[in-house]
Amino acid sequence: MKKMLVMLAVVTVLLTGCGQSGASEISGISGIESESDFTDKMISEIHIHEIGGEDGRDQDWSILNADGCNSIIFTDHRMQTELTYHVSDEDFRILMDTNFAEYIGIKADMENIVDAVYDTIEIIYDDGTEDTAEIYIPALWDKLYEIMGTYEPEKSFPETGTIGKYVYTIDNDMPGSPETRRERGYYFEEENSPDSPLFVYLCSGEQTLGADIAISDLSVDGDKLIITVTETFDDTTYNYDAVDCPQCMIEIRPKPETVEVRSTNGVDVPYRDISLYYKEISQEDIVSDEEHGIKYAKNQLLISTFPETEKTEVETILEEIDAEIVGYIELTGDYQIAFRDDKSLEELQAMADYLYSYSFVMNVTLNMIADVTVD
Repeated sequence: MKKMLVMLAVVTVLLTGCGQSGASEISGISGIESESDFTDKMISEIHIHEIGGEDGRDQDWSILNADGCNSIIFTDHRMQTELTYHVSDEDFRILMDTNFAEYIGIKADMENIVDAVYDTIEIIYDDGTEDTAEIYIPALWDKLYEIMGTYEPEKSFPETGTIGKYVYTIDNDMPGSPETRRERGYYFEEENSPDSPLFVYLCSGEQTLGADIAISDLSVDGDKLIITVTETFDDTTYNYDAVDCPQCMIEIRPKPETVEVRSTNGVDVPYRDISLYYKEISQEDIVSDEEHGIKYAKNQLLISTFPETEKTEVETILEEIDAEIVGYIELTGDYQIAFRDDKSLEELQAMADYLYSYSFVMNVTLNMIADVTVD
C-alpha cells in the first residue's frame, strides 16, 4: 500500500502547543481509543521513523511535550526544512490516546511491494518503558495530518528587525505571484526616491512542486544580503497556474549592493534575478514627427524575441551597433534598447530592419508615445 503524505517535502515540522486552549474540532476516527483500553500506563512520547516510497523519503516524527509545550516534530532528512506549530492540549491527547495494543511487536511484510514505505513506531510511557511497532497505522496518520492542517505554522524568524546595517520587514503571507512573475527567482521594485526602500519579491515558480514559500533566515556577507527561503511541498500538486505561484517579499533599507537567495530544501533549480525593469520616458526624450504624425522615444527601439532566446544573443548584437538594454521583461523576451548616439527617424528605421533580420527576433518597433487624456 502506498501512503500519500500531505506534506511530502517539508523537512522539519515542529507542532507545539504552548498555551493553546481550544481544540481543532476534529471528528473522531475509528481506531483511536483511550490507552486505558489496553494498558494502565500513560503514553508520554511517540516517535516514528519512515523510509522508502517512490520519493526515497527519510523522515522522523516525534510527538512529545517539550519545555511545557505540546510538540509534534516532523523531520525530513532529505529536504531539510523546519516549521513550527502550536496545538491544544485536547488535540495533543487525541494523538497520545491512540490504541497501539494490536500493533505492538508487529513487523509488516513489505518486501514484495514496489516503492514500499516502512514505518518504525516507538512508544514511550510515563514510567520510562518502551514498546515498538513496525507497521503503518492509518488511524494515527489520519489524525496527525488532520490536526496539522488546522494550525498555522509559527514564524521561526522575526518578520521585522535589523540585520547588519539593514532594516527589514518580511511578508510571508502574500497572494500568488502575477502572470508576469511565473519564473523561479527574485525581482526588485523600488520607489522613485533616493530614500525609498528596496522591495525584493521571491517566487518559487511554476516548475516546482512548492505549496508555500517563506523567508526563514537573513545574513550579511559584506555588501551582499543573503536571503534563505524554506519551501513546503504537497505531493498532490504538480503545477501552478500563473496567479498561484507562491511568493513572499522583504522590504529592506538601505538598498544592498547584491542579493543572493538560498533554499533550505536543497532544490536543484536556483533562484535567478527575474527583475522586470524599464527606462521611464521624460519630456526631453519625446520626439514629435509632424510629417508622419507620430511621437516616439528618442534613440530607442523595442525588440521582441522568440521563446528560448538567450539575453546574451541580444547583448552581442547591441555591442555591434553601439546600443544598450535599458528595459527588459524576461518572461516575454521583450527589450527596450537605447543607442548611445543620436539617431534620426530614418536611422532608427534602418536599425530596426537590421535587427529584424536576425532569426531569433520576432519584431522591432519604435518606442511610440501616445497622448492620453484623463477625464
